[in-house]
Amino acid sequence: MIQWLRCSKYPGKQTKKGHAAPLSSVSDCGFVASRANTVAPVTVSGSLGERLHLLVAAPVDESTPYSGLVDSLGILLPRKNGGFVALEFRAPDRQALGTGAGGIRPVYGRFRAWLDRLSGKITVPETAQSRAGVPPDMFVAAIGDIHGRVDLLESLWLQIKAQAQKSDCRHRTLVFLGDYVDRGPDSSRVVSRLIAGFEGFETICLKGNHEEAMLQFLSDPKLGPMWETFGGVPTLQSYGVAHAPGSNWLETRASFAMTLPEAHLSFFKNLRLHHVIGDYLFVHAGVRPHVALEDQTERDLLWIRDAFLESDASFGRVVVHGHTPTNAPVERANRIGIDTGACFSGNLTALILEGRTRRFLTTGQ
Repeated sequence: MIQWLRCSKYPGKQTKKGHAAPLSSVSDCGFVASRANTVAPVTVSGSLGERLHLLVAAPVDESTPYSGLVDSLGILLPRKNGGFVALEFRAPDRQALGTGAGGIRPVYGRFRAWLDRLSGKITVPETAQSRAGVPPDMFVAAIGDIHGRVDLLESLWLQIKAQAQKSDCRHRTLVFLGDYVDRGPDSSRVVSRLIAGFEGFETICLKGNHEEAMLQFLSDPKLGPMWETFGGVPTLQSYGVAHAPGSNWLETRASFAMTLPEAHLSFFKNLRLHHVIGDYLFVHAGVRPHVALEDQTERDLLWIRDAFLESDASFGRVVVHGHTPTNAPVERANRIGIDTGACFSGNLTALILEGRTRRFLTTGQ
């Protein structure tokens, strides 16, 4: 099976052994043929250690609806005879879909460590927003991935409300970063609570990849097995729909469509992809580096991982995101991650922003 490697910055010119590689010129992109799951060295121009953000376009198999685009990373390595070589590592499909299975990060990390030992710190990070802030008189609370834990949502809300009562800010906003459903036991109650709103606060609800997967299942029941691997069965159960192993997904989809309240369906269909407040950009998964916000794809905003997480680039604003669970909030110059795996850890996190200050609240305290 032939994969096509799309380099987002540098066109490939020849293979490592000097044999011509099939190329198709599209803007400044090069396409290099590569066998699936193999290293694909190509000669490129650039700086030692510069990272390339790549896409592998796999042949689409109708039985695997999520095939097509797979995230990868490339890095420039020195050649003995001069120039540089880009090594590409393909991420497994499930990793690219955000399910956390395996992935390229450990491989990339080992090569990166080797490069650091070879020639010190190789990449020069772009300057990120160093003194990010929200407008005066605003109290902003961003909440990470809830995943059906209405109990944690209520507990965290009490903490946020207590903090807001101590603040002099008159304009108060809650930004929920998506992934309200799946895995946890009370997805339907979480959605009802979000729809009901929170007294004294404007509420902004963003779309997560789990809401996207659920909506795709409602459109195409063949996606049932895929949604099940994301933790969709507890969502069905929260709406009173049973699905035993081996059950017919077409029938399950019909029952779910009949049971799902119209207000909930409207909520899911009208979720935002991103929201901006001051120097902060709120989004579920992240953004594609070096791509303007208006040119970002929905897929990247909902699913991206390594190309975003490993980037030192400035995104123009500090990106506040969920999607990738960590034991504690992750604070970098260019991003803040607040998915602390609530459905498994019992730790739901909020980021509080006032002026140029930031602090975290958690149910795990």
